[in-house]
Amino acid sequence: MSLYLNGTVVDRRTSTVDRTIAIGASLSGFVTRPDDELGLSIATSHLNSRVSADRRLREVYGSGVRPGNDEFAAEFYYRVKLGPHLSFSPDLQWIKRPGGNGDRGDVVIIGARTSVSF
Repeated sequence: MSLYLNGTVVDRRTSTVDRTIAIGASLSGFVTRPDDELGLSIATSHLNSRVSADRRLREVYGSGVRPGNDEFAAEFYYRVKLGPHLSFSPDLQWIKRPGGNGDRGDVVIIGARTSVSF
């Protein structure tokens, strides 16, 4: 099993998102598929308070932009080792308040990745 924790803080004068934090885990070494890997991660991104303040002003003056809030995301994947140099990984992501905009609905993304190493 492998675990990670990642945090980022950036200059709030120039960034829409001023901090993020993510935690995740991956598990490999299954009895029948020792080279496969299962992974899960969750993350949150904090919307810069300056952006929220700007959006509040725009809402007051009729732009229709709401202040916003933090974005939350979760990701699940399974990597299948197909050969010594080839793997395939289906992926499912869920994002709550994409871009910090609560007026938008949650987003579900289904993806896949193929990796060739040589």
